[in-house]
Amino acid sequence: MQCPHCRHESDDAALECPKCGFALAKWRSQQAQGGQPAPQARPAAKKSSGVDLSVWILLLVATIAVWKLTRPGGDEGAAPAAPAAGESAADAAAPIPEGSWRFAGRVRDLLRESPVKGAQVAFIDWETGRRSEAVTDEEGRYTIDVDIHWKLGYAAELSHPLYRQRYWTGGALAADRKERLRLGLEPAPAEPDSRAYRGTRRKEPVSLDFALFPQDLSDAERQEASQ
Repeated sequence: MQCPHCRHESDDAALECPKCGFALAKWRSQQAQGGQPAPQARPAAKKSSGVDLSVWILLLVATIAVWKLTRPGGDEGAAPAAPAAGESAADAAAPIPEGSWRFAGRVRDLLRESPVKGAQVAFIDWETGRRSEAVTDEEGRYTIDVDIHWKLGYAAELSHPLYRQRYWTGGALAADRKERLRLGLEPAPAEPDSRAYRGTRRKEPVSLDFALFPQDLSDAERQEASQ
C-alpha cells in the first residue's frame, strides 16, 4: 500500500511506514471505522442585509392610514372634526366635572334679538365671592362650570362695552318689540339683582339665556321709542 503521508510503497500488513514511520495500522483502523464520509456541514445562513419583514408591514399600515386621513373626503365613517379648543360648542359637549354644575346658554340683544358676541358672563358664588367667567362666541353662546353650592347658589353678572350695565333673563325676549324697547329704556332698579341661580341633581347643563340692551340706538329706533 502507499503511505498516505510520504507516498512510499509499503507492505499492506505493515504496522508503520518504513520510510517516515507513519502509523499505517492506526490509519487503516480509522478508515475502517469511518467508511461513510462525514456529512458536509450546512453553510451558515447568509445574514440578511434587508429590513425585517415586520418593519415593512408596519410601514405599509402607517402609509395606508395616512392616505385615508389625507385623501379628499376622508373615510365615510370617520368622525367629524372636533371644534377648536375653547369654543362654547365643544365646552358644552364635554363631560361635566365631578362636584360641578354647568350653566350654558345664549346672550342676545333685547331689542334686535341678535346674538351678542364678546359679552362677559360671570357667575359669582354668594358664599365666597368667587367668580367663574366666560366670553360669548359668534352665536352668543357661553358655557361655565361652577362648584355645587346648594345653600345660596350663584349671582349672575353680564357686561359688554356696547351694551348697558344691566341684563334681563331670556324670558324677556318673548315680549313684543314695543315692550322690549320700554324695558330697555326704563331706569334701572335701585336694588341690585339678587336672584340666585342653582343647578340640579341631574348630570346635565342648566340652560340660562340672557339679554342685554344696546347703549346706542339708531335714529329710527329713537323715533320708535318716542312714540
